[in-house]
Amino acid sequence: MPAVIITGASGGLGKAIARRFAAGGWTLILPLRREMGGLAEELGEVLEGAAGRGGAVGRDDAAGRGGAVERDDAAGRGGAVERDDAAAPGALHFFQADLSRPEDIENFFDEMRRRGIQADALINNAALQNLQPLTELDAAQWDRMMAVNVRAVHLLTRLFAGLEGAQGGADGNSGGRGEGAAGNAGVRGERAGGAPGKCCGSAGRSIVNIASIEARRPAVNHSHYAASKAALVQYTRAAALELGPRNIRVNCVSPGLISRPALETDWPDGVERYRKAAALGRLVEASDVAGAVWFLCSPAAGGITGVNLPVDCGAGASPGY
Repeated sequence: MPAVIITGASGGLGKAIARRFAAGGWTLILPLRREMGGLAEELGEVLEGAAGRGGAVGRDDAAGRGGAVERDDAAGRGGAVERDDAAAPGALHFFQADLSRPEDIENFFDEMRRRGIQADALINNAALQNLQPLTELDAAQWDRMMAVNVRAVHLLTRLFAGLEGAQGGADGNSGGRGEGAAGNAGVRGERAGGAPGKCCGSAGRSIVNIASIEARRPAVNHSHYAASKAALVQYTRAAALELGPRNIRVNCVSPGLISRPALETDWPDGVERYRKAAALGRLVEASDVAGAVWFLCSPAAGGITGVNLPVDCGAGASPGY
């Protein structure tokens, strides 16, 4: 089974992405700041639904304990999920990692190698987003935003690219921590074949970075966030250029305003303005973004790299005046 690393899977968008890959039978590798028992149960349900059978699926939690998640079908408490009934069930792996700490990111990959866990795709979804007027934005707040939204993406990308699996050959000079060929056994390289909707075949491995339409059109009090997302879009292009020879595709998805519970109550004027600006007349659903990420990791996108794909319900098509 193909495997995907998804950061920020405890949030609304990250959870939707995890559910989409779980529905396709992928193994999920989730670095989280803290263990999320409810998330494990919910994603276990989706994995079970993809398998089309009852029972329990083993998992490793953030503390490294083995176990099983008991669950009902995919339409249980997590709601209905698009399923790939041909897919076999994937596994579910949790790791504890604070992505603002470089040492945690390195330890995450070390632990993956130690446990023999491989990955075919990396989804850099974790991000900070908070409001702060530019004149009140101090160095610590700026650095914290950049540490999670930009630096962590680079470190995760570097380590993912620097590891090759047993089926892909080893490269001791591929940008990892310098363990050499013997240590580069944690992430799969290209595998033969590749069923539709799954990695990897000639499509190679894939990295998808989650940016934002604010990379081009910043919002008030979002100067640090908008700058971080603009940096991420350009980093995506640079990474695609350098990692293409290794058969690693790097793309970016830029969501518009994503619907969430209570958003319309908390920000009614913003929601109304967005609906009027969007060609489709609605907010973006997390599932819209998850579908785009899924596509970019599939063989159908095998010739696509270095692209920033807006998922904004057509808000970018608005004249802007």
